[in-house]
Amino acid sequence: MAAMPRTVEELAGMIDHTELRYGAPMESVRTIADQARTHHCRACCVRPEQVPWIIRTLSGSSTRVCAAIGFRLLRDKYIRAKKTGEDFIRRYDIPLEEKVAEIDQVFDSVEQSGQNVEVEIDLLINVFQYVRFEKDKVKAEIGWLIETAKSRKPATIVKVIGENFWLNEEEKREIYTWAREAGADFVKTCSGFTSLGALVEDVRLIREVVGSSVGIKAAGGVNPYNYFDFLTAGVDRIGTSKAMEILEDFAARLETSAGGIIC
Repeated sequence: MAAMPRTVEELAGMIDHTELRYGAPMESVRTIADQARTHHCRACCVRPEQVPWIIRTLSGSSTRVCAAIGFRLLRDKYIRAKKTGEDFIRRYDIPLEEKVAEIDQVFDSVEQSGQNVEVEIDLLINVFQYVRFEKDKVKAEIGWLIETAKSRKPATIVKVIGENFWLNEEEKREIYTWAREAGADFVKTCSGFTSLGALVEDVRLIREVVGSSVGIKAAGGVNPYNYFDFLTAGVDRIGTSKAMEILEDFAARLETSAGGIIC
C-alpha cells in the first residue's frame, strides 16, 4: 500500500494519465503523452493502436507506455438508464487470441521503434464469459495473458481490470483472488466505460483480497473532487484523464497546508 504523497511529483508518480476514448485524434493522444512526461506521471495509458503515436514522446523519460487490452468494442459509456445491458456486456467478449495479438502488437511497436520506453499492460477480463458462468475460461485467460506479457519482458507491470460495475462482492473477491494467484502486479477497479466508476469501498474490499503484495489502481471517474478519498483509502495508482486538474488541486492543498496536515 502506497504512502500518502508529500509532493506534487510524488502524486504524479502514482498517476496513469489516460486517453482511452475510441477514435481519439492523434493530436489529443500526443498532448496527453506530453503532459504525462512533463509532469512525471507514472504512465500514459492508451489503446494498443495508439501506442506508436506516443513512444517517441515518452522515450527516455520516467513515464511508461501503458496499453489497455480488450477495449476494442468499448466505445461509449454504459449508463444504467439505458435498456441495453445485455447487448453492452457482449462488448467484453474479445477472444483470447485477439488480446494476445494486442499485447504482441504493443511490444513489437516498442521494439521496432528503437526507443527507450518501459511498458505496462492493463488487461480487461471477459465479463461476458464470466456472467455466463464460463468462469474457468476467465480464470485461465487471466493467467495466460499475464504470462504472455511477462514472456515479452519479465519486468512488465501487469494490471487486471475486474470491471466492478457488473460484479457483486463475492464475484469481486473471486476475480481479484484469481488475479493475485496468477501473478498480477496490480488489480484495477474498472475500465471507465460504465456510469459507476471506482468506489472507495471497493478499494477496501480489494485490499482484503490481495493484501499488500499487489497494488490497487483506482480508475473510472476519479477526478479533482474525489481523488483524495482514494489516496486516503490507500490506492497505489490512479487512472484518470483528469491528471492535470488533480495535480493542480493537490498543489493548492499543499500550499494551503503550509507544512501541516493535508486534507
